Amino acid sequence: MLTENGQVLSCGSNSFGQLGVPHGPRRCVVPQAIEFHKEKVVCIAAGLRHALAATGQH
Repeated sequence: MLTENGQVLSCGSNSFGQLGVPHGPRRCVVPQAIEFHKEKVVCIAAGLRHALAATGQH
């Protein structure tokens, strides 16, 4: 999920590290904030075994 201020939250299956928390649990039912080193995320996409985030940086 992408909030209006650019914060990314992830939840669901993490069996392949696709939630952005590689050492986290295999499944997450409560959305967790994902850190992007002070960069604002402007677009996200996800699939069965991957997740992508694009920042406004060029």
